Amino acid sequence: MQAPEPYYTSLVKLFPVEAVTLYPLAIGIAGSDVALRLILIAVIALFVIALRWFGTQEESGGGADRLAIIVSVMSFLLYAAALGGFGHLPGGPEQTRQLLAFLTIMWVALVPSVLRRARR
Repeated sequence: MQAPEPYYTSLVKLFPVEAVTLYPLAIGIAGSDVALRLILIAVIALFVIALRWFGTQEESGGGADRLAIIVSVMSFLLYAAALGGFGHLPGGPEQTRQLLAFLTIMWVALVPSVLRRARR
């Protein structure tokens, strides 16, 4: 049986730094155009799926790690939502940022541990 990978290795694999890097560019490009912002968020999510699909395949031609891909996309979407990418809660932008930042931190902190246990 293979030893589980360290927590931080799991975290790096599951949080899509490439999407976090692209998101501010997308927001700058979209400006105040909500439809374009949502399209660019979708494009970034598809980019994460494609990149992670090929990046998680075994070199010998095995399947991709679908669970890791789903978690990566969810991590990005939570991040984008925390920064107002999908609009705001009724309490306004500050409430939205605080709630979604909290959820993102909890997600990123807990998911690698849960996945490591599930893969044992």
